[in-house]
Amino acid sequence: MGNAPFSLVTGAAGFTGTHMVEALLRAGHRVRATDLHHVLAKDDRTKGWFPSLLRQPGIEIVPADLTKLDQVHPLVRDVDYVFHVAGIFSYTAPWEILYQVNVEATRNLCEAILAHRRGARVVVWGAGGVYETPRPGRLLQDPIDETGKKRPINRYLRSKWQQEQLVLDMQRYLGLRASVVRPFTVYGPRGVYGGGQMILHFAKTRRPRIPRNFTARVPFSHVTDVCEAALSIAGRDDTIGEAYNIVDDSTLSMAEVIRIVAGARGYRTYWVLPVPIWLVRQSETQAVKLLGVDHWYSNAKLKALGYQLRYPDAKNGLIETVKWYETNGWL
Repeated sequence: MGNAPFSLVTGAAGFTGTHMVEALLRAGHRVRATDLHHVLAKDDRTKGWFPSLLRQPGIEIVPADLTKLDQVHPLVRDVDYVFHVAGIFSYTAPWEILYQVNVEATRNLCEAILAHRRGARVVVWGAGGVYETPRPGRLLQDPIDETGKKRPINRYLRSKWQQEQLVLDMQRYLGLRASVVRPFTVYGPRGVYGGGQMILHFAKTRRPRIPRNFTARVPFSHVTDVCEAALSIAGRDDTIGEAYNIVDDSTLSMAEVIRIVAGARGYRTYWVLPVPIWLVRQSETQAVKLLGVDHWYSNAKLKALGYQLRYPDAKNGLIETVKWYETNGWL
C-alpha cells in the first residue's frame, strides 16, 4: 500500500462520504477520512452518521472542523487527491451557518491545498439544484446541461452555488486543480436525507394514493455513481476547471417513483384525483420540492469522458435500495 494513491475525504462519516471512502478502497487508494469529532464518535442512523465503517485497514481517521484553519492544514499534507464532500444539507439552516460551513470552510481547505499540496487533484461536491427551476406544469423539451441558467431558489442552494464559484475562481486564478460535481436526488444504501428521505417515506406508506397530476420527471443519482464518477473525473487533467452533472438516464415521473417503491414493498397503489401542487409544495421535504416541476438534466458531458453508469436506470436502483432498507431493518 506504500505506493498507493493517497486520498482525503471530508465529511467521511456521512452517507456520501462513507460511499466515497468505499469507492477509493476498491480502487486501491489509501484514505485519510475526516469529519467532526462528535460525528466520528458513534453511528447515528437518524442523522446519517456511520463512523464505524471507517474503522478498517487502509483508512486513517483524523477528526477536524474545517471552519478552523489550524485544523485544516494537517489534513492535506501528503495527499494526492481531495474529495470534498463535507457540508450542511439543510433548507432551514441560517444563512450565517450555511455560508460558514459550505463556503468559508471550503475556502480554508482550498487555501491549505494551495499552500501544501498544490499538485493535488480536488473534486468538490456542488448541487444539481443550482439551476433555474423549470416552469411549473410544463414538460421540458430537452434536458438541461451544465450551461443551463443558474438561479438557486433557497439559502442552501445559494451557499452551494457560491461554494462552486469560489472553487472554480481559485482554479482559474490561483491554479487549484479542481473540478465540481453536481449530483441530483442522491439515493442508495444508508441514505436518510434527500433521495433517501423520499424513498423511506414512500416505502413506509402501505396504501399509497397517487394524484394523477404527479407527472413531472424526477432526476436521480445513485450514490455509487456519484462517487465513482468523482473518482473518474479526478483522474483526468482535462476535467480541471469543469463542472459535471451526475445524473442517471431515467426519466421517471413522481407517480412512477411511488409505484416502483410501493411495488418493491409488495404494496398496491391507488390513483386519485389531481391535487393543487402549489399547496402541497409548502413543505420543505425533498420529495415535495420536486412536485409539479419537470426536472430533466443531461449527463452527456460526463458520458463524453467515457464514464459508464453503474445504475443508469433508477428503477433497478430504487428496488435494490428498498430491499437494502428491508434487509437491514430500516423498514
